[in-house]
Amino acid sequence: MRRCYDNAIVEALHHFIFPYDEYKETPDKLNVYWQVRTVGRHMNFPVAFASARCCEPGVVFLSSCGVLPSARGFRLQRRLIRARIAWARSHGYERAITYTTWDNVPSARNLLREGFELYTPSWWWADTGCLYFTRAL
Repeated sequence: MRRCYDNAIVEALHHFIFPYDEYKETPDKLNVYWQVRTVGRHMNFPVAFASARCCEPGVVFLSSCGVLPSARGFRLQRRLIRARIAWARSHGYERAITYTTWDNVPSARNLLREGFELYTPSWWWADTGCLYFTRAL
């Protein structure tokens, strides 16, 4: 797993993994990306990505994470959660927030296993049909 600055790779993975979702990330200094290469038979092909960005002072937003269907089952999403948390701690963030859609049980389960808790935000910043998560760092 390594940090990645190639927005084209992240965008291509996003389109493969989330074909019906618009790609909304912007390649600027606020977004930090990670990618996973070389899982099983993939021969150094990018198979997963994640990103994080500052959303307010002291708070990092885990903005997106995706794993190709053929690379699932290797706990890559959990590794990417841990990588972003370690990065956030090293940069002085005190809290992490994120969300999933209500029907994304695998992601919700992984966030809970990595120490996140459900919370109700003061305003629905993603969508009313989402589950919101937070974790102190």
